[in-house]
Amino acid sequence: MSIPFAYALSLVVMLLAREAFVVLPGSGNALLALLGLPLLAVPMVLTILAHRAREGRTGRALARLAPAMLPACYAIFLAPLGYLDVAETWAGSSHLAHLALLLVPLLVAETMRVVCEVRLIAALEGASELRAMLRNRFAFVGLFTLPWLLLGILGDVIRQNRSLYSFVVGTSTGLTIGTLVFVLCMGILLPLVFRVALGLSRRLPEPVGTELRATAAALGFRGSAVMFLDSGLRTVNALMIGPLPWPRYLVLTDGLLAILDLQALRGVVAHEVGHAQAGHPALLLALFVASPLLLTNLLQQLPLDELSLPWGIAAAAVVALGGWWVLRRVSHRFEHEADVLSAIALGGAEPCINALSRVGEVVHGEPHYATTLHPSETARVSLLRRFAEDPRFRARFALRGLHLRRGIAAVVLLAMVAGGWSWYRAWPYERAAHRFYNGDLAGARAQADVVGVDVPAGQWEWWQHFRQDLDAAQAIAGAGGEWEQLQPRLAAEGWRRGIEVLVSDGPAAARPWMSLATEDEARSPLRRCVLLFCEAAVNADLEGMDAAAAQVRALGVPTELASVFAQ
Repeated sequence: MSIPFAYALSLVVMLLAREAFVVLPGSGNALLALLGLPLLAVPMVLTILAHRAREGRTGRALARLAPAMLPACYAIFLAPLGYLDVAETWAGSSHLAHLALLLVPLLVAETMRVVCEVRLIAALEGASELRAMLRNRFAFVGLFTLPWLLLGILGDVIRQNRSLYSFVVGTSTGLTIGTLVFVLCMGILLPLVFRVALGLSRRLPEPVGTELRATAAALGFRGSAVMFLDSGLRTVNALMIGPLPWPRYLVLTDGLLAILDLQALRGVVAHEVGHAQAGHPALLLALFVASPLLLTNLLQQLPLDELSLPWGIAAAAVVALGGWWVLRRVSHRFEHEADVLSAIALGGAEPCINALSRVGEVVHGEPHYATTLHPSETARVSLLRRFAEDPRFRARFALRGLHLRRGIAAVVLLAMVAGGWSWYRAWPYERAAHRFYNGDLAGARAQADVVGVDVPAGQWEWWQHFRQDLDAAQAIAGAGGEWEQLQPRLAAEGWRRGIEVLVSDGPAAARPWMSLATEDEARSPLRRCVLLFCEAAVNADLEGMDAAAAQVRALGVPTELASVFAQ
């Protein structure tokens, strides 16, 4: 199966674009973005050139370059060509519209590249299963896209409840709980969508299908959940889909069924059921999804801003490489465990050994090929034979599995304790912000006074700005009121007073008022640029002030601010 790594990397670019590039509000130009659309066709053009020069180094280089250009071209389209700001302007306050507008050009670019590549492959090899090839390619593209669309839908839904929205978006506790709920929803939804997108069917070839369903049922797995994938004989694989007990499917591809006999296929089924019985999907989720989420807020409370850029990059690289190494080791261990469970379930290792040997020969040319998540077939066969022949090795293998599970439990428990402590530490000052954004300015003031200066170093600058914003808001609205009525009042009066203070006392003093001014429903690019100008002044960022001032002039300087933003 072709996992679209370039498309996945492009989604990361979409997520980090605003942080990685300086995109000033109102800097986008729809006409410029439209003229830049042909840039997104570059991956498709390189794909065509790669197939025309398919033999030799040039063809191989172009074949690798074509998908790699997708995130590069998309990044240029988002930032230098200004589409990121255009999408934000067109979307207004809708999370779904914003994400959909960002995703559409990326989907178009990937669709052009994939369709072109599949058609060229089909023409070259005379493949008749063009539809199956396209479906398999686009299924994974759809699966990578779905979480973003669901996130946009959920964002718009909870936005209807102001208290819930400000809790989820504005507090670390709410954000972590909301993210874990989102992950749980995806764990239920993705297998169902995967089944539809790939056209999975219960119609396995007979009599093999009946035998394999019986094998799965005998091992405690629903026989009706054993599925068949038609890939046009291009995919030799089996996989267990679904991190939760339901919905969960065991998928066998047509390529796998074509090269293995019944005994080897029973070994494959027992291996995949072994993953479910050993709880591997849940353990991976707990270690690599839940634990990092629980630790996120703790990192936010540390003074990471004090790290220089090189040290920050180095630290991030070490963490990423360390996580990758752990993922590889754990994944390899789980594959070995599933192999062993297959041998135990079937009363012998030969079915699994036969399957591994045959797949290694057909798919890799020889059985010594290892991937990030799978050890080589040679290593797996060697371990199975040692497990069958050496009782002491069996005992050591079981002990290592016990130690691994205890280690995972310790990591998750430590993450829960650290996360709980960070929530407890953050809740007092986040509660003040939660009350503020629900319109309870008096309650926010009382809570802010309780907190005083007891704020982690990593949140100190934010806390100072929040208290200044609260002072300004109370100067306008006193005790506050319903946020729906309070928000436009704060925005209008904040803009008026912000202009006065900016002219008389300078941009640093005007920052709190301009912060309130940007709460307007229209999300005025002009107001947001003035706020950026003021924030840059607070940070003594002269370059940032110049850039924001230039953008204010480009948008049209209000008459009242002509003296401030004169050329």
